[in-house]
Amino acid sequence: MRIEPLVANDTVTHYTPGGGGYGDPLQRDPASVRRDVRAGFVSVAAARAQYGVRLNPQSLEVVEFLR
Repeated sequence: MRIEPLVANDTVTHYTPGGGGYGDPLQRDPASVRRDVRAGFVSVAAARAQYGVRLNPQSLEVVEFLR
């Protein structure tokens, strides 16, 4: 952790992970969900629970998706 003193007119910006999202998560393109899993943004379990996309845990190929 880094602590910096603030003075008048300083600006503090804080970036947080994630977001509110847009639209129905079950309508998301399964290939986009797979890409996010490969990048480490979403787990295989979260892909299934949140986006309805079931991936093969080893190959990360799309096995099934709910729409």
